[in-house]
Amino acid sequence: MAKHRLSKSTYIRSLQCQKSLYLHTKRPFLRDKISAEQLAKFRRGTDVGVLARELFPGGIDMTPKSPSAYIAKKDETLKLVNTKNINVLYEAVFEYDEVLIMLDILVRDGNGWKAIEVKSSRKLSTTYYNDAALQYYVLKGNNLTINSFKLIHINEDYVFDGTLRLEELFTLVEVMPKLEQMLPSTATSIATAKQTLDLDKSPDIPPGMHCFTPYPCDFLGHCWKNIPTGNLLQMRSINPEAASAFFANGRFLPEEILNEPIYNSIDQGELQAFKEHRLTTSAALPEALRKTLNRSDNQLFIKLLSLQPAVPFIVGFRPYQAVPIALSWSNGTKGSRVFEPDATGVEQARSLLNELFENNNLIITDDADTLLSFYFANPDTSHQSPITNHQSLILGIRQIVQSSPLYHPDFGRDCAFENIVRALTGKSISSEHWLRHDLQAAETEAQRHKVMAKLEQYPEVLSIITGEIRSLLLPV
Repeated sequence: MAKHRLSKSTYIRSLQCQKSLYLHTKRPFLRDKISAEQLAKFRRGTDVGVLARELFPGGIDMTPKSPSAYIAKKDETLKLVNTKNINVLYEAVFEYDEVLIMLDILVRDGNGWKAIEVKSSRKLSTTYYNDAALQYYVLKGNNLTINSFKLIHINEDYVFDGTLRLEELFTLVEVMPKLEQMLPSTATSIATAKQTLDLDKSPDIPPGMHCFTPYPCDFLGHCWKNIPTGNLLQMRSINPEAASAFFANGRFLPEEILNEPIYNSIDQGELQAFKEHRLTTSAALPEALRKTLNRSDNQLFIKLLSLQPAVPFIVGFRPYQAVPIALSWSNGTKGSRVFEPDATGVEQARSLLNELFENNNLIITDDADTLLSFYFANPDTSHQSPITNHQSLILGIRQIVQSSPLYHPDFGRDCAFENIVRALTGKSISSEHWLRHDLQAAETEAQRHKVMAKLEQYPEVLSIITGEIRSLLLPV
């Protein structure tokens, strides 16, 4: 039997970019190394999918042990589907039209079946609907009577009370009517993908915003190797679709679109930043932010390292709420501390932060959302914490850059903190993901000390960056 040509992942890849599909299949050696952060997301999705099985217990796991087992598992799945006393299958394997899928959960429903796919996110995206539509197409092709197709996602309002209640943690959404409407376009997209796989060379598709949405492509190193830095897609004040259109015409730099009407809409401060390769601004700060930044007394530079689990395990916490595991700070004196990821560690972190915040008027961190997630996502404790008196004084460098007319060509469109550090200090800072990984993996005090030494670089860098921003935005 011929091997399948498409899977769920390659189909979604084809919707993003046909060139990426071709390279993935025919030139995999050109692929970039998958980031540790992306691998962690894959594992998180798998863990949530396994947990959701408990909503439909007693199933048979059809997960193939290796790619060579796909055909055998497909045949076994079809056999079990036609066995009357088999009611639940996990990772059921089906193939149709040279497309292979593995459905998270399949539940017998009278003379038909309920299909269920699990997502670890808090909302459903277009990509998830495209994924489900492909599975529905293959299930229909196998002549299964599908009475329902539900997508499961995380309920962001769920609060853990000490007992994990899956029926409250997960939200089930019926999507079959929408999937039925998507069948014709799904068939067309499959045909297009297979035509791409029949090509003798990769399709000529220029880089653009599609390289980053819905997922960063793992062939960026190959496709972007000849794209100059300081290009239009790095600019925040130009529409990304418009920038992609210029890319398609071989125009990558601001000076190459001087005669285009859209050139006049690009922020002049950003144009200056790209031309002179330095930090610039183009407008005055909002008064509230200017006054806050102008406060130089009792400053606290702080970095909170945390876990953000999809499934909360501490009483009072919500999905993805930050669970502190380490803290480093500088306010004239330096300090750092490690916390166990449990209720005791949470209270220790909260107590320490309250003490630091009470004695400092301006709190500056890399990403304020992490601190706010820790303190303000919990309705049972936020009103008890003195930090509520300081919320307006918590500044996140990333939020300042994103919300202000503050530009540097190396910031990138998403203004990742690592990019800001590199742009304004010339240094590289240890990835938060690896700090978290290494701290959890540390078995000796020496290993833990090594991780904390890297974490303690954050407050130092925050101080330098704040000085750079102040010197530009608050001239003497």
